[in-house]
Amino acid sequence: MVAKKHSKTTAQVLLRWAIQRGFQVIPKSTKPTRMAENANVTDFELSEEDMSSVESMKGKLEVYWNPLTTPVGLGRTDRGEL
Repeated sequence: MVAKKHSKTTAQVLLRWAIQRGFQVIPKSTKPTRMAENANVTDFELSEEDMSSVESMKGKLEVYWNPLTTPVGLGRTDRGEL
């Protein structure tokens, strides 16, 4: 419903959600149309209601990684490199 409200794809809404939450996003696609869609996420903003709606979705994201609750390991940083 959030995507329809903004006339965007689900992927665009999820990318925008991540950007608004302060995540650095690197979308993956090899298809030119999807690459263009992924780049077109700066012309709208999600309201707090939209953000809450996305965060309350049930699905399988948490099976893989939940960026809100799972820290990201940077590996060894004592060598001056990541």
